[in-house]
Amino acid sequence: MKLVSFIIPVYNVASYVKRCLINLVPYILDNEIIIVNDGSTDSSQTIIDEFVSAYPSVVAIYQSNAGLSAARNIGLKYATGEYICFIDSDDYIDPQEFSHILKFLNNGIVLPDIVIYGRVDEYTGWYMKSPKNLFYCSYPSGQDYFKKAIANGTFRTNAWDKLFRRKFIDDYGLRFVEGLLYEDMYFCLMAFMYSKTVLVLPYYPYHYIHYNTSSITSLIRKKDLDVLKYVHLAYDFISSGNFTINTQTKEFQVLIYNWVSSCLMNKYAYLSLRDKEAQEIFKTVISDNLFMSAVAYCSKNSVGVRQKFFSILLLHSHFAYKLMLHMALKMKKLKNKLSKKNDL
Repeated sequence: MKLVSFIIPVYNVASYVKRCLINLVPYILDNEIIIVNDGSTDSSQTIIDEFVSAYPSVVAIYQSNAGLSAARNIGLKYATGEYICFIDSDDYIDPQEFSHILKFLNNGIVLPDIVIYGRVDEYTGWYMKSPKNLFYCSYPSGQDYFKKAIANGTFRTNAWDKLFRRKFIDDYGLRFVEGLLYEDMYFCLMAFMYSKTVLVLPYYPYHYIHYNTSSITSLIRKKDLDVLKYVHLAYDFISSGNFTINTQTKEFQVLIYNWVSSCLMNKYAYLSLRDKEAQEIFKTVISDNLFMSAVAYCSKNSVGVRQKFFSILLLHSHFAYKLMLHMALKMKKLKNKLSKKNDL
């Protein structure tokens, strides 16, 4: 059996996909590469064909455009490796850093359900590690990890900065919800609630590219409201499960607050000051009972300083909330940019 199945969905990323694939060449012999072209209309397929021609063991699948979730789910059907590694095709893996993780797994006696590692955020002209402080640690369950990570602000709902044991995924029938944006959120929540063992390794192999995010952060799209659908799916999932976490615990309330804040409020709060469509999206968000319940919880309880401050603002003054949040995000980005030299 191969150790890792790398699943790489591809959609119109001709400028980036070659770098993504070439960086995986050192792992072709002992691992598995599965490329799913999700109906690209640029030259991505030509690049894929050239790569498969050079490395015939690579599995390449073409499907009509159905979205990232569908592409990942197709990849899971073909995967045979011990672990699953999801890679977005405009990002890439650092081979040297990832080798440390493979070495650890090859030498491990007990294979964890989930392996977590760090990422490098790459912007135009600068970069930073996330999270900045990462230490080796093992947890007896995903719920234990979830509680601690929410408490210290390090919980990440991305599927691509983790490895998932394939048998674990199959045993619980974990798949990505198709047709919605922000698919990683719900998948990772389910995975951590079900997982028996979690391992955190202090390496930073994944490079997450932000080169083109300036246009996305100003693009107004109603599909961003898919986050609220995941909020309600998460509520139903936690309510129906026999977990140590329930819908009233601090961890769940903070999770919901963070999901909506990071994917909706950080973008639409400021845009709604000058755009009518953004205003309607903002109104929809603050009309959601589960999100506003989380806001009320964070305003009254011992949570992070940031969550508490902005929750109180949102409850008492939408205008002040929008301005202060915009200023805070600008300052955070500037601070990260100035500290970049200390990260790598």
